[in-house]
Amino acid sequence: MSREAEIAEIERHVLDAEIEYNQAILESCMAQQRLTRIAKEMRRNSLPNKSFLQSFTQDVTARTQEELHRAPEKTEQGLKRVREVGLKLVELRDIAAWVKKGGKLRDIGNGEDGQNGEGQNAQT
Repeated sequence: MSREAEIAEIERHVLDAEIEYNQAILESCMAQQRLTRIAKEMRRNSLPNKSFLQSFTQDVTARTQEELHRAPEKTEQGLKRVREVGLKLVELRDIAAWVKKGGKLRDIGNGEDGQNGEGQNAQT
């Protein structure tokens, strides 16, 4: 694989990781927004005491409370994913910078880091 092709491949991986990172951030923000909206609606509970409305309200309240209990877990999962993808992105950017400085990659599919046994500090 030519040097330009290696750089292009790494840059593609970096862009894919950036997209995944941004999606993870968006999902996390949406979960937090949903949690905030549910909590706000739970505090505002001023419907008249008519049987149909009361029954409907109780049903909606039960479902909303269930979502409210799941929202923090979803938010935490989203933040965990943001951290994982962010670390992957940093690693890919480091590899891209290293290759641009003249480093060579081994076969990407073999599970090695492609740094010919050199550590991160040896890149500079």
